[in-house]
Amino acid sequence: MFKKFKKIEIEDEVLSRMQDNVEQAISLLPTTDILQGRLVKNVSLLSASTVKVSHKLGRPPVGWIIVRQRASAIIWDSQDSNANPSLTLDLNCSANVTVDLYVF
Repeated sequence: MFKKFKKIEIEDEVLSRMQDNVEQAISLLPTTDILQGRLVKNVSLLSASTVKVSHKLGRPPVGWIIVRQRASAIIWDSQDSNANPSLTLDLNCSANVTVDLYVF
């Protein structure tokens, strides 16, 4: 997802140190969980059942954020009892609703 920082070889000592500082600052971005997420759009949740949402992270999610909700509902996960957390996010809701999620 993130490209490796490419340092340009130059003779200017100040610019070289600046590049070192930039490289150090951005080197941690690829390891930050929230930046390694996926947007999952148009998830239809039904109040009477647990909906298994395929998140495609290749690992259990750390968390999730509703980025768009099309009706009033309380939404919660049941990940503690999910048999396949590396594949799905198990969601429940208080009323039928369609949401967009950012899963990370």
